[in-house]
Amino acid sequence: MRKLTIILSVLLAAALLPGQQQFDITVRNVSVPVRVFDGDRFVDDLTLEDFEVLEDGKPQKVMALYLTRKAQIERMEGRDYMPYSGRSFYFIFQLYENHPRILEALNYFFSNIYVSEDQLVVMTPLKVYELNKEAVANNPKDKVVEYIQGIIRKDTLTAAQEYNSLMKDLVRNAQGVARGDVTSSLSQYRQNLQKLEQVTAQDGKRLVGFASQLKRLDGQKNVFYFFQSEYRPKLRPMALSSLLEQYQDIPNIYGELQELFTFYHKETNLDVDRVTQIFADSSILFNFIFINKRPEGGGGSIQMQEQSEDVFEVFSKIAQSTGGAIESSQNLAAALEKSAALSESYYLLYYSPENYRKDGKYKNITVKIKGKEYKIYHRLGYVAD
Repeated sequence: MRKLTIILSVLLAAALLPGQQQFDITVRNVSVPVRVFDGDRFVDDLTLEDFEVLEDGKPQKVMALYLTRKAQIERMEGRDYMPYSGRSFYFIFQLYENHPRILEALNYFFSNIYVSEDQLVVMTPLKVYELNKEAVANNPKDKVVEYIQGIIRKDTLTAAQEYNSLMKDLVRNAQGVARGDVTSSLSQYRQNLQKLEQVTAQDGKRLVGFASQLKRLDGQKNVFYFFQSEYRPKLRPMALSSLLEQYQDIPNIYGELQELFTFYHKETNLDVDRVTQIFADSSILFNFIFINKRPEGGGGSIQMQEQSEDVFEVFSKIAQSTGGAIESSQNLAAALEKSAALSESYYLLYYSPENYRKDGKYKNITVKIKGKEYKIYHRLGYVAD
């Protein structure tokens, strides 16, 4: 959200009764990037009067509209102020192995999306790489793509070593349980599962810090988060049923078999509502690309069960709160193409809430098109700070 600094009055303390909370009363122009689609077609002929904006259910007067394609403002209504429309792209990779289709996605990005004025930042679990615009412009596209692919591959293989080692240990532990070495293998399985949870846990402070940092930047902030699905080895139903029958009179083993292989559910410690509100407030367009690639490791009495429900829920809600896309695919180029459609064209709307108060509360935003049933993507709110 971009603040336009016109302060009318500050801290009306004299008018407040003792014990009342004090607020700064200011004028704030709230910016809302809005994508409007009729099927797969972006609707580009809407005017200021077509939009209806509500804040916490109350209608707001839309004061300005800017139709933007890529980084260029094509049409404006309502005022002659020209907002900054430059684009920054953030590619975040959370992978556990080198993905063979990253090359296709990067080629698509540089062939169809990227322009010389854009800024690209690549983030791996190990480092953040901010690509120099001049270096990108002065080198052949295939060399740039090869360089980016190389750093993603190198960092992925380094960062995923512990995860992949623990996955191999879990497979061995589960196989031990299936062979009848129940007591020792169950204990090792539980210990390694707890270690795996620590390795894959989402860092709430890091997420909030990332969103807060991008909030301070002007222009379009397009994030593409590539996340590879997580799995864990478990016993196949027939093997588990046989063990449960065998140990039905030994409560501690019977209960642990059920807990680890039947009822186990990975929880998240994140305050999801707070995180999604901070992302919506930051004016980021967050796109979640979920790579549902099944790993090796199953066979015999062992099968691999997806264990990404916590991550999928959190980042799907983040994407929804910012107006971004959610894609699930092994085809990274196709997923990127669908997600990037949201960043190509949009309307930037401005409204000024009446009696705006800097109370630190989250304000819900709803955008509608009068008399039309279009698919609308927009950030769902902001924090009045």
